[in-house]
Amino acid sequence: MKLSHHQNHKQFPTLAPGPPRMFAPQTSTAVTKPKKNSTACLACKAVKRKCSGPDAPCKACQAAGTECYFDPSRDLRRKVAVKRTIQELTNHKELLTSLLQTLKNADETQLEGILNLIRNESPLEEIAESVGGPATTFADPQELSTASSLAISDYGDQPGEISGSGPQARRTSDTSLMASSPEDTQFMKIPQLPVISPYARVSLESLCDIPLFEVPAKPWTQITDSDYLVSHLVSLYFTWDHPGSQFLDQRVFLAHMRDADPKSEFCTPLLVNSLLAMASTHSDSLDVLSNPDNAFSRGQLFFDEAQRLWETELETSLSPISLPNIQALLLMCCLFKLQGRVKKSWVVLGQAVLMAQGTGLFDTPSMKQDTIVSEMEHVRTITAWGIFNLRSQLSVELEMIAPLEYPLSDITICSNVDVDWTPYPRSNKITYSKQPARLPEIRQGLVDIAKILSDVQKLIGS
Repeated sequence: MKLSHHQNHKQFPTLAPGPPRMFAPQTSTAVTKPKKNSTACLACKAVKRKCSGPDAPCKACQAAGTECYFDPSRDLRRKVAVKRTIQELTNHKELLTSLLQTLKNADETQLEGILNLIRNESPLEEIAESVGGPATTFADPQELSTASSLAISDYGDQPGEISGSGPQARRTSDTSLMASSPEDTQFMKIPQLPVISPYARVSLESLCDIPLFEVPAKPWTQITDSDYLVSHLVSLYFTWDHPGSQFLDQRVFLAHMRDADPKSEFCTPLLVNSLLAMASTHSDSLDVLSNPDNAFSRGQLFFDEAQRLWETELETSLSPISLPNIQALLLMCCLFKLQGRVKKSWVVLGQAVLMAQGTGLFDTPSMKQDTIVSEMEHVRTITAWGIFNLRSQLSVELEMIAPLEYPLSDITICSNVDVDWTPYPRSNKITYSKQPARLPEIRQGLVDIAKILSDVQKLIGS
């Protein structure tokens, strides 16, 4: 029905208020997601049944009347793993502190007892008790390594990055780590992420290691300040490398290295870094690795330092020819050979030969037969025959006919004074019967073999 204009403007009467409404209390209809347990008790794991989770006893064990036990080390959630790893490392640090304090103040009887425990690979709890350390338990090393790996993977991401993919991807939610504009960058909070390395464990074997030769790190190398590490590597070199090569004199080199005079005519930073790089190939210490994940990076930092020093020597020195430089090139030649770069090794050896010929290293010593051999002539003779031996061996390996004339200095003029030889490192054995190194006999044998190789090359080339 159509209303008229008058009817459209007609006022309707006011309605009376209705009864008050009674609102029913709102109840949430959202379904709560059941909490997922991170670990199950050992009894439920054994029978592969669902476990209600900590704390003991769980519902299944309570119903079955079985013993319920939760092993915290099986909880591999990242945050829990980080806390457990930090606690484990703290326990090891406290043990190390107690052990060092006891070794410093203990008498001979107590010291012998502690060393026996370490040599017999006794549990760490027993060692901690013997040194008066904190009463605690130490987890299995494999469990600690696993927890450390989880800690690294959890905290290894950069702020603001997404870790993983999909709906479970994790983002940094801390707004203090984000900048709203380029001007706010300088006020950003720098995160301190607790990265725990699995290599940060205490090695009891290293505590018992005593290098054969104690030498200083400074002023010889810029790679490390540790006198122990340098002494460790020098001891390794003169135990395993030097007897079969003998490019330098052991007594003279060690004496001048201990004097710490960088202007010495028998010891230079270039020679020391070359020697340390060579010795690193025999070391299991993590300090000699330039990359902890690459076992082939042993001594690379010392080797790079030696190459840098050699390049600087060529650019700045008016006469880079010297006895230590020749010896350093021989060590670098051996390093290139170990790296599989045989051709580069041959080139470096050629440089050493030219320098030796330029200094008259292969000539007859300038002395009378009745006089005592000087220290310099003694070392020059050893180095000359070392070059001859290495050149003969490497030319045969490369199938090259490149015989070198015999050095005119007689190998017999070198001192027949021998040194003691001890296997190093000594596997925590303090007492080892010292044996003669027989360096003069080895030196003479190397010369005899090199002469045969040289004569064969001359015969083939004629």
